[in-house]
Amino acid sequence: MAERVLVEPWKTNVKAGILMVQEAVPHMQKGSLIVFISSVTGFNPVSTGLQMYAALEAELGPEIRVNSCALVLCLLTSPIFSSKTRRLKEHEGSTILNRLGTTGDMAAAVAYLVSDDASYVTGENLVVAGALQSRL
Repeated sequence: MAERVLVEPWKTNVKAGILMVQEAVPHMQKGSLIVFISSVTGFNPVSTGLQMYAALEAELGPEIRVNSCALVLCLLTSPIFSSKTRRLKEHEGSTILNRLGTTGDMAAAVAYLVSDDASYVTGENLVVAGALQSRL
């Protein structure tokens, strides 16, 4: 396996998040929170994404809460994703709800995580998967 196969996704999916947090935290107040938009591939045993969220929570908590939100099979409405959307639509029947997730579903989950109702939720990855199996 070429090293770039390991390094490039890590740089995009993990390192970029860490660097962003390093720049943002000095400007954040106590009680602030960070919500990463993630993927259920973070549950893959070789992934370091979930470990990053846990490490950030340990480093920043309790002053700053860190969570992530993962949507599975999301229907993206942008024309940029039109070919991918056609392929995803083939999976609509594989969810208990018989539909794909939407950006509105993701927005609602993130709205919950940033609300006072989630003030005790930290270090978590909220999966919005339409009952698809998303964890090992």
